[in-house]
Amino acid sequence: MELFKSDFVSNPTKYQSLQELVNIKKLFGVHFFPLSSIYLSKLVIDTCFLGQLSACGVTHGSRNGLETTLFQKFLRRWVIGTDISRSAPFFDLIQHDMHEELPAEIAPLLSLGFVFSNSWDHTYDPFLLFQTWLKSMHPRSVLIIEKQYSSGRVATISDPCSLSETEIIDIITQIQPDHDEAPAVYCGKLQLNYFPLSAYDGQFGVYSGTATCLTQIDSNYLALTDFSGNLRPLNHLIFVRSCSSSHIARVKQVVHSINSAMNSKDLLISQSLFCMDPKFPSQRINIIDDILKPVLSRILLANSLQEKVFNSATSDRSDAGEIEDHLSL
Repeated sequence: MELFKSDFVSNPTKYQSLQELVNIKKLFGVHFFPLSSIYLSKLVIDTCFLGQLSACGVTHGSRNGLETTLFQKFLRRWVIGTDISRSAPFFDLIQHDMHEELPAEIAPLLSLGFVFSNSWDHTYDPFLLFQTWLKSMHPRSVLIIEKQYSSGRVATISDPCSLSETEIIDIITQIQPDHDEAPAVYCGKLQLNYFPLSAYDGQFGVYSGTATCLTQIDSNYLALTDFSGNLRPLNHLIFVRSCSSSHIARVKQVVHSINSAMNSKDLLISQSLFCMDPKFPSQRINIIDDILKPVLSRILLANSLQEKVFNSATSDRSDAGEIEDHLSL
């Protein structure tokens, strides 16, 4: 584990200023792979106790709210989205520091069916961060940590936390929430290596961002790559908060089942996962309405906000020049 040493990391006010500037600079683009919302929603549907929860889950550090929107669409339930930046309300997100507990009127303790984030590497204190998230979760709920190949490899001023997969697992499973005895249990990893071309239906060219570099590997399948064209699997570490051995076993079984389907070279099997609605498996996903339109609407809104509202994101901050100097190092 490595944490970046800087007064911008240790000072809450400066930390918010820095993270807000980074957020606004990256508003335009796709930093969440859209198709992962399908199989992650299936995971939530098949494992979580959602019946009595007002909000079925939360996505932390959601930037332009793309993952929040897609989870809501496929789960057909209210999903909370948060971001530390003042741009958050424009995307129907809650402006919130993910190190702090959500306001009780929004999500009381033990109220969330799942927590998702790929922004954990923005933390200045991973122990505090993961403990806060676990405290918000219902005893029969899942924590989904997205670990991209590049995320958390090096601690920087904007992404101050560097953790390996093993370190993330060790930290989370060692945390004991202080309000009950339901610990976090690691249930395995979902690893996306490739997916059927038909799931994007030729529309993938309109996407752009750190999570959407793609290459066609054969006549039926696409794969994620880095900016240099190297294959880059997408990983999600799955944890469950539960005291029930049968529920833990169920989550592990679902993780294994989804993994098998998503990495099958049997086209019918992989299409059944990526092309069918996770809540209503007999209904085919409409790529245009269910994926393309939500993504494009978020990109266009973000572009407009960057140009017209946040063009000078730090102009009203006394430490604007200092922030820019740190980011340029």
